[in-house]
This record gives sequence, structure tokens and C-alpha cells, in this order.
Amino acid sequence: MVFGDSIVKSLWGRCKRRKLLVLMVFYVRGVCVLCECMIGFDFMIQLISLIY
Repeated sequence: MVFGDSIVKSLWGRCKRRKLLVLMVFYVRGVCVLCECMIGFDFMIQLISLIY
């Protein structure tokens, strides 16, 4: 795992837009989590409407 991390670090070290890339990854993850939460919330509403 440490060996893989060192390879990744050496590759991203060459990339000048590393910070932008990291921000993009966090943004995509945030959107995915938000979508999952929205789907879960929608599912919960449907479940509650079915129960009552």
C-alpha cells in the first residue's frame, strides 16, 4: 500500500493542477453523497406515505 501511495504521489507531484484535481474529486464525492441522500430521503417519504 505504501509503495502504491509513493507512485501516486510521484505522479500527482508532476501534475501542476493537483489542487484543482483534489477539489474536483471532493466535489464529485459531495455530489454523489448528496444524490444518495436525496434518493434516500425520497425513498423514506414514499415509505412513510405507504405506511400511512
